[in-house]
Amino acid sequence: MCPLCGYEAGKITDSPLHMLPGTILLDRYLVGKVIGYGGFGVTYAGRDEAEGRRVAVKEYFPARCAKRGEDGITVVPLPGMEETYEGGRYSFVKEARVLSGLEGMPSVVQALAYLETNNTAYLVMEYLDGTPLHRLVDPKAGKRISPETLLPPLKNLLYDIGRLHEKKVIHRDIAPDNIMWMPDGSLKLLDF
Repeated sequence: MCPLCGYEAGKITDSPLHMLPGTILLDRYLVGKVIGYGGFGVTYAGRDEAEGRRVAVKEYFPARCAKRGEDGITVVPLPGMEETYEGGRYSFVKEARVLSGLEGMPSVVQALAYLETNNTAYLVMEYLDGTPLHRLVDPKAGKRISPETLLPPLKNLLYDIGRLHEKKVIHRDIAPDNIMWMPDGSLKLLDF
């Protein structure tokens, strides 16, 4: 098992949509197993070989209009979807540039770098080893977070969201599954 991402050595990827574990981007970022995916991308656990730290690597991969190339890495738009694919990639890169320029917001996931290669784009972020807020709350089962526990980190998160808005950055999906409860009791907003 990989000590960084938990992927079983020698195991083939779960899906033809995912990049092969062990892929290295720009001779620096080692890609591990998938830790999340959505309509526009796949997020992988990874390692920054230059810095020696864990990272998360989000890849622009809109499964509705793209597929993997024969090399298992390159992303290829489906026939007739080239314009849609390129428009989405442009938006992804624009967002990645903005996020990479944000500093001093401890309640927002830190974007470390963005890169374009393999006919797609990637956003490298700090790896968050926390628990999504939605897993800590289940009103039907009586699982709640007390106001005394939640309000201090929530105040910091709201302050940073206000700072994002001042910079004309709008998240558009602030929800418990996009807020991570960190081991130190702080909150982190992710999945822009």
